[in-house]
Amino acid sequence: MNPEPDRDLERVLGEAGEQWRARQPVPPDPDLSRFTGAEAPAATRGWAARRRIWAPVAAVVGITAVVAVVVIPLALHRTGASRPPGGTAAAPSAGSAAPTPTDWVLPADQGGGVPVEGIGSLLREADGTTKLCMDIAVLRSLPSAGAGCSPVFVLVTGVDPKWFTESATSGQSWSQYVRVEGTLRNGTLAANLVEAFTPDPGSRVEPAVPCPAPAGGWRPGYGLAEPDTTSLNHLIEVVRADPARFTDVWEAHPDGPPSAEASYAPHTRMVYVVGTTGDVAQARVHLEAIYGGNLCVHKVRYTTADLEQIAEKLRGVSSTPIDAQPDVIENRVRVKVVALDPPTMAILDAMGREAMVIDEPLLHWLE
Repeated sequence: MNPEPDRDLERVLGEAGEQWRARQPVPPDPDLSRFTGAEAPAATRGWAARRRIWAPVAAVVGITAVVAVVVIPLALHRTGASRPPGGTAAAPSAGSAAPTPTDWVLPADQGGGVPVEGIGSLLREADGTTKLCMDIAVLRSLPSAGAGCSPVFVLVTGVDPKWFTESATSGQSWSQYVRVEGTLRNGTLAANLVEAFTPDPGSRVEPAVPCPAPAGGWRPGYGLAEPDTTSLNHLIEVVRADPARFTDVWEAHPDGPPSAEASYAPHTRMVYVVGTTGDVAQARVHLEAIYGGNLCVHKVRYTTADLEQIAEKLRGVSSTPIDAQPDVIENRVRVKVVALDPPTMAILDAMGREAMVIDEPLLHWLE
């Protein structure tokens, strides 16, 4: 059999494909917010959930939208007002003050346990162990092959099996959002009430661009006449190569968060933001020589290296689960804990709470 005709056919088809691609218009820059969870509310409850469409920017060459797990996020609100019937939390009224971590502190256990309430999803492991999780990650397969809690969870007893409405081939099962009341003693929550809970997604909060607009204002789009992912990637590489001087790159929107429909609108303005603990003017000259689009370079207190060091120490605590991640927007470490009980508060104080954003804890004190 002569393989040459097959090779000739492959060559002809390949050349035709190259000619077709050459005639196609240049695609628009990727809308990075679509890969950073624009519609995924953060797992907070005490104030309007922040949807981090301005999250740190990933290098845009070779973006792959393949996700190994899907996170079930919580966007729950709890106020000082009475809880409405049916377990639906009311969002704070306009202009009301957001609660401070002091409002969430549990008293010391005097021996009989502490009455608490928690809101999250229940996960039952294959061996019957039950947890109340702040977040649950479910493997994306049909049927699902497994699930797992985020680092912040508490062991629970006394839960009726009827609440576990979803299951995986691993033998695990989990619930939708629930509110649990019970007694916390020695790290375990003994439940005496479980009820359905409807999360409130809250409103989108967009941080202001931390730089004044340049003369003439921020230019439309990313401030470039033509898309230039090469210089953006170079900017990201330079910033990340010097974590002792800079914070990571993030995207801000002078006109507020763009809607999905306006993502590619020519008038939408986007600004890349970089923080530095060094000389701002020198850093701006250095980085503007790399990236000529809309760029804000501003003064921050902590570098990426500083935040990573604090977060690593918090995650290394063995006495209680702590999830700590650098928050480049706030320029602090975002902390999630099971409860703000005296031992946990002592840990956070020792690490320096001024460097932290403490999210609402999984458990609250039932006074």
